[in-house]
Amino acid sequence: MSDSTPAAPDRRAKRAAARRRRAAESVAAHTDDYTELVDALGHWLTPARVDALGAQVGTYVAKYRRANGASPAWGQTLTGSRIMEAIPFAPPEELGAAARQKWRNVGFGAIMQACRARGWVDYGHRQREMIPGRRWAEAVRTAAAQATQNRANSQR
Repeated sequence: MSDSTPAAPDRRAKRAAARRRRAAESVAAHTDDYTELVDALGHWLTPARVDALGAQVGTYVAKYRRANGASPAWGQTLTGSRIMEAIPFAPPEELGAAARQKWRNVGFGAIMQACRARGWVDYGHRQREMIPGRRWAEAVRTAAAQATQNRANSQR
């Protein structure tokens, strides 16, 4: 009587390796697409758009840190701030799941780089720590000062 249990994990391991290989090939095959995305985002990300997206990301990061006592992960920032919904560049239909995720990561990376360059977010001293930037803090201070001034004017 032969035991078939060692063959089953071996087959599963081979299938998993084949899936990973196909995903890696799909991602590698679309390297030009990712480069085109970064170029297109470079033209689309005007200072006004970066300021709008940066304020959105900075607010999300600040709220998340206040609520959880830690910085959000990239994926949480990507989905929680909803910035990828504002971008008019959708991944091509022919991309596989891994390549679509790579597309989102490349796009988000380009946006975060622009937001950091404009001062809306920054990285802390600890690994993977994202913090609101100086520009976000200035915007909050300005909004608070205006609200205080408006209250004082309305009470006169």
